[in-house]
Amino acid sequence: MVQSYPLLDLVLFSLSKFVTNLIKIMVQLQKSAVELSNVMYQNIKGTSASEVAIKLECSKAVPCKGIHLQDVKLTAENSSDTIAKCDNVKYSNSGMLFPKCHP
Repeated sequence: MVQSYPLLDLVLFSLSKFVTNLIKIMVQLQKSAVELSNVMYQNIKGTSASEVAIKLECSKAVPCKGIHLQDVKLTAENSSDTIAKCDNVKYSNSGMLFPKCHP
């Protein structure tokens, strides 16, 4: 004989509906991402208080494209090195670029 657990069944059903709705919301958010394209960052020089001096984080669904970095140099405010994080971005550069983008 198989034992029935109505409360557990109700909890599992509710959890399943919640996860399904959460996935739908996440998909909708990805579809509604803003597209950033054809932007130039030019002649930017200075210091960064944080390790990540350049942070370009774009959506996987709508990656940034046509981003151009020209003569950008951001050094650390203290003695440590700075880094650049560039996720889902198609960029080009000319002149100085420091730090260089790494995904």
